[in-house]
Amino acid sequence: MGDVAFTVYAPDWTWQKRDVNVLVVLKNGGTAPVDASVQVVLPPGKERDFAVDASKEAEPLRRVLTLSPKETVRRGFTGITAKDGVPLQTYAFAVEVSAGNQKATVAYPMRTIRGEVIG
Repeated sequence: MGDVAFTVYAPDWTWQKRDVNVLVVLKNGGTAPVDASVQVVLPPGKERDFAVDASKEAEPLRRVLTLSPKETVRRGFTGITAKDGVPLQTYAFAVEVSAGNQKATVAYPMRTIRGEVIG
């Protein structure tokens, strides 16, 4: 997106009752500061299948920042828990990144599974 490059690191599956953690790395390759934002979007209509820990951040699924020239910044999203008792499925998460007046949406499918049962 212009002078800003970004990479999203996230799991493609998780166990129920476990956290989904997403890391976004942004790099401003330009010579001017850039205002940016990153947001994890829960699957539309399936938001209740996840618990989000809001104890550490006012907006736990969104980060707003200014990237200085040549700066690389990492922003993590943690505490997104896949609830138990919900049918196993693949969820249509998304990660939205904006930099300056440009915006990109990365589709992020994530599947829930159950772990082994040991008698």
